[in-house]
Amino acid sequence: MIHASRLALMIFSTLSLSSLPAFAQNERPLSINLTGIFSGYVVYHSQDNSTGNEERHIDIMREASIFTNAEGTLDNGLTVGYFLESLIDMGDSFNVSDSYIYFSNSWGRINFGGTDGAAALLQIAAPAADPLFDGMEQLINPVNHQLMLGLGAPVNVAMGYLMGQSGAEDKITYLTPSFNGLQAGISYTPEMNSIASRSLGGVLADDTEEDSGSVWEGSVRYEGRFEEATLTMGAGYSHIDLEKDVTGAGTDTFDDRRAWDLGVNVKYKGYGAGIAYVTDDNGLRDSDTDILVIGADYTTGPWRIGASYYDREDDIENLGLGNIDIETQRYSAGVTYTAGGGLSLKGSAHHIEHDIAGSDDPDATTFVLGSTLTF
Repeated sequence: MIHASRLALMIFSTLSLSSLPAFAQNERPLSINLTGIFSGYVVYHSQDNSTGNEERHIDIMREASIFTNAEGTLDNGLTVGYFLESLIDMGDSFNVSDSYIYFSNSWGRINFGGTDGAAALLQIAAPAADPLFDGMEQLINPVNHQLMLGLGAPVNVAMGYLMGQSGAEDKITYLTPSFNGLQAGISYTPEMNSIASRSLGGVLADDTEEDSGSVWEGSVRYEGRFEEATLTMGAGYSHIDLEKDVTGAGTDTFDDRRAWDLGVNVKYKGYGAGIAYVTDDNGLRDSDTDILVIGADYTTGPWRIGASYYDREDDIENLGLGNIDIETQRYSAGVTYTAGGGLSLKGSAHHIEHDIAGSDDPDATTFVLGSTLTF
């Protein structure tokens, strides 16, 4: 039985413009590299809660991943590889978050498998106090919204801005090479909600009522250097198809999902500043989420000082809960010291304000000390 990744490799190899050299039966054409990252923090946290709830003020939060990369270059210059990311923190059960093969050459790069699409891969991030807390993809969030607003509260607990609408669903992505700093990408995902074993389960269903279907993504990015300044800017778009709508009273809720982003980042010597904007209609009629992020940082030697401002507006309708209007602001500032040997020491502070109709507009404040070790 041929494993799916090997079959995909055979197909792409056959379609290569030039024939690929044969390898001896026991030869390993790819070299394997194993790396990882662990981030651990002690946090002091205070937040407003709903009646009868109380948060723990001092706690420990962490995030850890292992990365496996196998890569080699064939005689005709084609680079082939496989990438696997596993979440290894306690409670993660070694879950796989990314698993894909890739091919690259002078014509660009192709990713095939479960990973982010072109809109996320070429997205521009604003500088952050600590990217795990206030970065493009928030991986650690001290705010306990269940205590703050009660179970089932209509608020997104993740306060990032990654163009990850297609997630790590199985997809094909093509990224062009950089032409004088200009690069573009396109992705196609056949079906959402397909993150499962794709060996024996058969093909997925289609034309399902109010189900997300295929996804198209496109993005463009430019990076140019002007004397001592570097300018990076880009834009991306994601469209998720609604397979089959349901008509009738009380059913006109879902729609195709559309999201797009813009980003600009400028670096001059040790200074950096950036702005990012994302809008997403969440696949709901008459609803949208708008996010604006502004960040700045300064690096001198092993020290980096960063700050960011995050503004988010959620206007959600047609869920049978009335018009949900949520505004969120986050203010972050932090310092990172690179000690060497893969070790970074970090400290940061974050203040979050919610403006939610029908609530007491809860706030939260967090002070963080921790470290990140890459290996």
